Amino acid sequence: MKQASFRVLLTKSRLEKGLLAISRKFRSLFPPSAQKVTVFFDDESKPYQKPYTPFEAATRESRIYSLRKWFLKHKATVGDWVEVIVEKAGYRLIFRKRSEEEVRYRNELQEAETEEQATNALRKLAQTQKRSLREAAIKELRRLSKRTWERKRIVVTPGERYEVVPASLRALLKTVYEGHCQICGFTFRKRNGEPYFEVHHVDPEGGHQPQNLLVLCANCHAQMEHADVFVERDAQGWVVAVTINGERRPVYQALIKSLPTSLMLLALWSFLTLYYHATSHRI
Repeated sequence: MKQASFRVLLTKSRLEKGLLAISRKFRSLFPPSAQKVTVFFDDESKPYQKPYTPFEAATRESRIYSLRKWFLKHKATVGDWVEVIVEKAGYRLIFRKRSEEEVRYRNELQEAETEEQATNALRKLAQTQKRSLREAAIKELRRLSKRTWERKRIVVTPGERYEVVPASLRALLKTVYEGHCQICGFTFRKRNGEPYFEVHHVDPEGGHQPQNLLVLCANCHAQMEHADVFVERDAQGWVVAVTINGERRPVYQALIKSLPTSLMLLALWSFLTLYYHATSHRI
């Protein structure tokens, strides 16, 4: 028997019926006819014989029945998972609480050494939470806004510092803003297809708190570092506007719940800003 493993999300109807619904893409791992199959629960060595029906056009899924007691034992709820491992002797079903899955993938996200690793962990977290990638990233940034981050500084030249932002935070910010500058909306694609952006620490001593970070283009970042800047924050500490050399500019904050969740407003804002500067130079 082919060795494989996959996860099955538990839904309300499946819990009520005490069955495990298996997607058609895994039907080749199961018998083609109705019969009893050997099942092992969690880390137990004792085998159980459970009724099984193969994929049918009516149900569009394969099913393993008589799992109600096992669900009750784990106090299963909607959103929990079952990991199915195909073994030589049968099928091992390992129960996974949704909260456990979230903790697991959240740890993978925080421990990621590269943006690619962090993005992969975020994708798993989003799947567990049944959210879009961007919704999961926003939720995670809100959660992280309540903790204290340490910063690692590398001195490059006198008066300048290179900030090492954790890969997890860069991946989250990239997912939320897609590289768009929070001040002017500008971004561009690098040769590798990734959006270019820089992460600015509003308060040099404020750490990697999400409220202290802004996704900026190189131009706006340089202005924030070297110009005369005044920062406006809301009651929760999110930066909502900056005044650079006397010119007040709003800051797009996707994490403020009252704002729209798409980047359409940011794109319009970027266009109007560029149009204003283009026409003002003609006068």
